Amino acid sequence: MPGEDAHSSGRSIPALRPASFKTRRLFVRSLCADDLEEFSRNRARPEVAQYQSWGVEYTLQDAQRLLDAQLLTAYGQCGSWHQLAIVRCEDGQLLGDLAVHFCDFEDDSQAEVGFTLMAEHRRQGYGQEALAGLLRHLFLDRGMRRVTATTDERNERAVTLLRAVGMRQEALLRESSFWKGELCSEYLFAMLASEFRLAARDDVI
Repeated sequence: MPGEDAHSSGRSIPALRPASFKTRRLFVRSLCADDLEEFSRNRARPEVAQYQSWGVEYTLQDAQRLLDAQLLTAYGQCGSWHQLAIVRCEDGQLLGDLAVHFCDFEDDSQAEVGFTLMAEHRRQGYGQEALAGLLRHLFLDRGMRRVTATTDERNERAVTLLRAVGMRQEALLRESSFWKGELCSEYLFAMLASEFRLAARDDVI
């Protein structure tokens, strides 16, 4: 059907297009070349890289390779990862980024999310506002049925944020990952579309 993409499951979703949505204070859009200097500098900070897959040696060239790879796939394509910039509407300041993985499963109505906020912009509610907006975008605009997130059990800020937007802890995956020379345990969080609708009705999101 024109204007729609039919996935293997037969579910129709809106045509693939660059991501963008607004919240009360934020504009979230696809990462672009103008973001890369700040983006790479933030990723190289020890306090940011601590619980992430990259290290403090993250460079501008690494950021460019990430963007180049992202430009090869359409937003929403099964199996693809997309990085979204969190921008403050007031002054256009880059505050951090969101990640979306459109899971390549037989059931293509699932997505995985991640988030990184610059240290100087924490404790102002931006992370919760951005993640809540992303959930709304995925459930209402993209028609997702289930959204998940995993985080290192030691990452207390991330755990607090996931709970604040109403995501439900499904499991503690003990010694499930090997990162930076040590075994790590991870929490698995999830939200269903039905749970999102309930949280939105109760003004949680």
